[in-house]
Amino acid sequence: SYSSGASPEIAIISRYFLASLIIIPFLKIIKNFNNIKKYLISLLILSFGSICLTCGLLISVIFIPVSLVALIFYTYPLFVLIYAFVLGKKLNIFQIGGFIFAFIGLGIALGPNFESLNIFGILLAFLAATGAATVLIVNEHLADHFHAITLNAFVNFSCLITFSTIILLNF
Repeated sequence: SYSSGASPEIAIISRYFLASLIIIPFLKIIKNFNNIKKYLISLLILSFGSICLTCGLLISVIFIPVSLVALIFYTYPLFVLIYAFVLGKKLNIFQIGGFIFAFIGLGIALGPNFESLNIFGILLAFLAATGAATVLIVNEHLADHFHAITLNAFVNFSCLITFSTIILLNF
């Protein structure tokens, strides 16, 4: 979309607007609206993770090559493994080895270009990875209390409102 002249703002708004439109017909099957108040903080953290993921990915490609963005972004399983370890979950050699070999494979397949390193772009790619890890971790907790469509709808609507507000304030 960038090569066609779209800005990151337009790409982000379009993504959440279209996703929200697609979800609207499914809202009638959501029966657990009462739980939203009870889990509002977790839902907002889930939405914040999505915001970080979206901004990090869509803006970092402006500053660093896509292959490097992808390689940095796919460190998010490492964040999830660290979280699991901190919580005391047993990690087996297959999980740890799987991450290491998958990451090495990505590096070989993508052949990232390190010629144009921009610290802002690198930090944005890590922001996206942190956002993805946050989404996975919080979503696992919330999946026990909400239908997937409810979670998706909340994230899309809150992100659409957030990004629309940010964009409107900048004009």
